[in-house]
Amino acid sequence: MIDMTTIRTAFLAAVLGLICSCHGQQTAPAGVEAELQNPVISGFSPDPSVVAVGEDYYLVNSTFHYFPGVPVYHSRDLQNWEQIGNVLDRPSQLPLEQSSASLGIYAPTIRYNDGTFYMITTLVGGYGNFLVSAADPAGPWSEPILLEQQGIDPSLYFEDGKCYMVSNPGNTITLCEIDPSNGATLSPGKPLWRGTGGRFPEGPHIYKHDGWYYLLISEGGTELAHRLTVARSRNIYGPYEENPSNPIFTHCSLAAQESNIQGTGHADFFQAADGSWWTVFLAYRRYAGDFHHLGRETFLAPVSWENGWPVVNGGEPVAEKMTVRMSAVPDKPRPLQKHYDFSSIGPEWMHIQHPVPENYSLQDGKLVLTGNGDGLTGAAGILQHCSVVSRQPPASSEPAFPCRETARPASPYIRLTTVTQNFLSAGKRDVRRLPSVSACTAYYMKKRWSGCLLPLSAWTSRHLATIMNSCSTGGRLRAWTPSC
Repeated sequence: MIDMTTIRTAFLAAVLGLICSCHGQQTAPAGVEAELQNPVISGFSPDPSVVAVGEDYYLVNSTFHYFPGVPVYHSRDLQNWEQIGNVLDRPSQLPLEQSSASLGIYAPTIRYNDGTFYMITTLVGGYGNFLVSAADPAGPWSEPILLEQQGIDPSLYFEDGKCYMVSNPGNTITLCEIDPSNGATLSPGKPLWRGTGGRFPEGPHIYKHDGWYYLLISEGGTELAHRLTVARSRNIYGPYEENPSNPIFTHCSLAAQESNIQGTGHADFFQAADGSWWTVFLAYRRYAGDFHHLGRETFLAPVSWENGWPVVNGGEPVAEKMTVRMSAVPDKPRPLQKHYDFSSIGPEWMHIQHPVPENYSLQDGKLVLTGNGDGLTGAAGILQHCSVVSRQPPASSEPAFPCRETARPASPYIRLTTVTQNFLSAGKRDVRRLPSVSACTAYYMKKRWSGCLLPLSAWTSRHLATIMNSCSTGGRLRAWTPSC
């Protein structure tokens, strides 16, 4: 005869075991603890966007008036990124003849669908929004396909055979369906959201998670007030409801007021091969107060989902070194310094606007530059020629420095981020000793870019003080340059 008490006991034990098992699966963290070092791409690397394809991750950045445009990086561990090419490496793809430092390629987005990679971006001062495609992210990429919907920072979202585009015309995040093969607009633009009231709602991306469409944007401008906000909807066309906990990430806060990492924003979410979620975003590192010279860099942080909303780094500020959970412990970041034999020029080398081929050559493993003959000081000195920074005079009627159209720079200028951590504090006129390297730098003064592009090996305190005095009395940066 069956003992009902035994059956009930066994059944209860099984139920309790199932509950405990399920609870453990929900709460047990995945992966292993690892030290993450930020930024993952140092120096001039703003507006990052990432796409995950299996266990491979591809990242792109803005390049403004530099050529070639939109570097492509590859990683398999999220810590170490290697540049494998540039999306826009032909002048036919990227007309920059009239582009100054504030124009050119703004925030790109990279996506993958059905065997094809897509990159969508804005050529500000040119033909506006466009996309290109490639079978291999290392290239070659197609010629640009122009798009009708404008606004900056366009992004793509693919679902059920359809391709959607979002951008921010009129400071309103707007959605339309397009044909990525020819750029045709297949639906009228549908306004989705204007953000939470912060200025410059931009950088929109759409993701889907647990049946919800999430619209991630940046607000506040790419300065101290930069922040991420998010809204969601059951329908891609809306209506979208705001996260009551917005902003979901910012360093313009009490918790992060002492951090040297500031200006956090312009993010892109992605799901890793192990199912974990991450975000890349831009930020800058400040020194001696609010001054920074390395430009906007690419940072990485984990994303979790709580009560149906994304949470960046557990709601805590991001640090240069922090412990996170990853599928495996990544290799330590590789040293940034690199010796070049100049048997060829790699994809990390860039020019201001289009190259001037006659001004440089490769000879016996050496890079030979042809200068314009002007010195650093005097009537014909480098301070008198903004064309040392750009071979085109500024478009403004009030140039940063007097220009002479005949002056032409040696090209290429260097984009490498191997410079020392020495810095300039323009506010205190604190001119630190700089390394004797052929490099370039920019520094931030009172919420405006100010600086000049010069070979550091020839710089002296007197020259630097002259430059800073010029900039503080109205000079404007004509080349948004990274450290090298």
